[in-house]
Amino acid sequence: MYCYWITEKMEMVLLGKKELIVKELAIVAFAMIILLLCSSMGLSTCPVQQPNGNETLIESNATVGSLDAQVNDTGSLDENASMLSDASGPSIGSDMGQRVDVGADPDKATLYSPSGTITTGRPTYVWSKVDGVDFYCLKVKDFSGKVVIDLCFDAENLFADSESKLSIVPPVTLAAGTYRWQIRTCICADKQWSDEMSFTVCTSTSLPGKTTLLLPKNTIGSISPIYSWQSVAGATRYRLQVVNASIMDPPLFSEWYEAAEITSDKGCSIRPELDLVPGWKYKWRVQTGSCLGDGPWTSYISFRVTTSVPGIVTAKSPTGLISTRTPTFVWTATSTATEYHLQVENDTMVILDEWYLAEDVTRGYICSAFSPGILSDDADFYWRVQASNDVGSGPWSSLKYFEVVCNNANRASIKGAKDKEPSMQSVRTRNAPRK
Repeated sequence: MYCYWITEKMEMVLLGKKELIVKELAIVAFAMIILLLCSSMGLSTCPVQQPNGNETLIESNATVGSLDAQVNDTGSLDENASMLSDASGPSIGSDMGQRVDVGADPDKATLYSPSGTITTGRPTYVWSKVDGVDFYCLKVKDFSGKVVIDLCFDAENLFADSESKLSIVPPVTLAAGTYRWQIRTCICADKQWSDEMSFTVCTSTSLPGKTTLLLPKNTIGSISPIYSWQSVAGATRYRLQVVNASIMDPPLFSEWYEAAEITSDKGCSIRPELDLVPGWKYKWRVQTGSCLGDGPWTSYISFRVTTSVPGIVTAKSPTGLISTRTPTFVWTATSTATEYHLQVENDTMVILDEWYLAEDVTRGYICSAFSPGILSDDADFYWRVQASNDVGSGPWSSLKYFEVVCNNANRASIKGAKDKEPSMQSVRTRNAPRK
């Protein structure tokens, strides 16, 4: 009885239906203390009818949803009836009636469909009716575990068919992919999740085509390279296969990947847990796939892991006089590099000493790295680059000279735009390449 009265008082605060006067603040504070005591004693409160016909759910995991559904003549829930979202916090339902009984945990619902492969992104969810349930909650997760549907429905608005099955069609369209779903049965604050059921949404009408392989190829510098290829429309998964060029069967590696896990705006890429042997020759290929079946394989591309350090690279720019304190450093790429080491210094000290992954700075035959705003005007700077791979670090490039002369045309004409060798012996001796 106390909990029932406390619920009414709390709703005056939560719903803003009445203005509290100063004298009632102490009563509300006392009511909150009593409510906490009720909760610690294991007492629960169910939806309570309000004068306006609405009611409040003091139920920790239900809130009013913005989507609507309507009971149709088949007993299913369509898009225009009261629908609750299964989230945290108190909420308001509609036309749910007064229910204050607290009972045992409800029975689990039995799931029927969807399961297996389906061809629509808006399936009908069908499960068994459970007697005495106040409302049902539907939860759908994608392959990564992210919740994509989280809704609750008043049991009074759901009507079972002749086989005691309930069904709903939420107004949510799922993308192609694999999902898992559950139904939670709720009696007041007591609830029970069903077992999970999985299904795959297949919107393809034909098998995906063949992809195009990108990297690795030729000679590389990493024993665990990143494999990259172009994405293919309609492909929901890809299989990567790596073989020893001398002994192709069985493959060294063969595994399927969900397209959503490895696809970006640059295509598909993955670094598998596979260490290769320097000096050996390998081949790799990729097969597409979808919910309709397996697509075609690509042809093999060959590559070899080098046994040598990378060769020398050429520093391109900046050089001479520049007008920005944040230049982009540009140098030539080498195919066997996995990292690049960039050093920038003035006449007295090193001011930039950074390593960059080759895949982050390489575009074709050129590498580039943006520098932070650490340069000052009217000072001489020198920079150099060395390439590195799993074998070791290659030689440093020649030093390039530049000077920042922002908004100073007179000093720019004095300095000239030629490369200049540093006189600092420390440039050549300190900061030895990383092994």
